[in-house]
Amino acid sequence: MSRLLRRSALVLIPLALGACGPAAKVDDFADRMCGCSDMTCADKVSAEYSAYVKDNPQFKGSKKQEKALTDAITRMLKCRRQIEKPGATVEDLPQ
Repeated sequence: MSRLLRRSALVLIPLALGACGPAAKVDDFADRMCGCSDMTCADKVSAEYSAYVKDNPQFKGSKKQEKALTDAITRMLKCRRQIEKPGATVEDLPQ
């Protein structure tokens, strides 16, 4: 599932996610992922995140918006990685 998150991150960076700002929805997914204590929860959040990415149209965001999205995605990946392998970091993700 980590590969799916990394692939969707590439799609998500330029997405418009609503009037509240491009990173707001991703921050919500990251908060939910970081609140998970097991893979069942993490897989559910990942599936919802992937569906959200697929269902939203693309746009050209500003550099600031892209950085906010990248930061939120990185936080979500780090939290998921901690659930998969406690003590691991996002740098440990397979390429």
